[in-house]
Amino acid sequence: MYKQVILNIQQQKELEIQNNEFQRLINQQKNQKLNINDNKISGFIDLTMIGFNNQAKVAGIKEVDNNAKIKFITITDGKETDMCHSLDGQEFYIDKENKFDRYYGETKNELRIQRIKCKGLVQGLNLPPISHHFHWCRSTITYNPQYLDKVLFEQEKYGDKKEIMNWQEKHETFKCKNIKPKLHKDKLRSHRINKYQNKIMSLYKSNGNENMCILDIDTGKLIGNITEGEDRTTVGLDTKTMFNLKIRKKNSSIAIHNHPENYSFSLTDIVSFNKIKQFDTMILLTDNYKYYLKSNTKKHYTKEEIIQSYKAIEKEIKKKYNGLNEVEKRDLTNQAFFKKVGWIYEKEKN
Repeated sequence: MYKQVILNIQQQKELEIQNNEFQRLINQQKNQKLNINDNKISGFIDLTMIGFNNQAKVAGIKEVDNNAKIKFITITDGKETDMCHSLDGQEFYIDKENKFDRYYGETKNELRIQRIKCKGLVQGLNLPPISHHFHWCRSTITYNPQYLDKVLFEQEKYGDKKEIMNWQEKHETFKCKNIKPKLHKDKLRSHRINKYQNKIMSLYKSNGNENMCILDIDTGKLIGNITEGEDRTTVGLDTKTMFNLKIRKKNSSIAIHNHPENYSFSLTDIVSFNKIKQFDTMILLTDNYKYYLKSNTKKHYTKEEIIQSYKAIEKEIKKKYNGLNEVEKRDLTNQAFFKKVGWIYEKEKN
């Protein structure tokens, strides 16, 4: 409409809203933005109604608990966008500052993982519909359904939602008492560990995949090369790094890698940690947490023993705590498994 007005002024035409040019533009925008035909409605109206619905949910939650969080839920069927996929499972305060990573860009081709800061929930940013550039957003939000299950898991008993939220806040602070303090006792080694952790996460921000490096346990120096993964779920070591690792003595190395989501160590990570004797410690970096793993026993387990034991615990956790999200189920499974095999497992919030 604005372009047509400028064009008419340049051509010294009358600015009559009733003329054919303006009527055509009005009808075009009406059909695009406001069209409703039986069960079919325009994408604009659909996204607007999704936005109203989610804003109403947030307003209702604020009436009950102004310190609450919501959880972002994405339909993960392979049709979701990278933007929504990167937000899936993340939790946001409804009226406090949120810091999080998500895919962001002006167009689909410009999407990159970026660190976002905002107060509360901002539609299009961390509140559906995510519509920075148009797509059919199907994501939604929910109000902390996992807290009650966490309370039951810890056998804590509280009488109302407010006390449950207080329990959650109390248990969201994790302290690494064993692994991290020893790694960072030496200042130079601590500096190098932090440097390579930052490099791994910087790579993740640029490529969106898993990345990995191996450091010397005594000095923190890089062994071989930093390896970039080819996708979001797998990463290996190049020939040079693998050769340098194999000739090293037992328990002489730190393995550092990232997970694009907030998931703790995978079964593949655990099998590799058990298999590669040169690994003393494994550090896993995610958007919200750092996870640490260290063997505290001389006993060796076969690959079959690891997989069988882990899957049995995983099955029991999923059955008993169905209300938890997948990140939380993974964490609880790992806690139980590492306790069983005698390995030290710790995590901390970023």
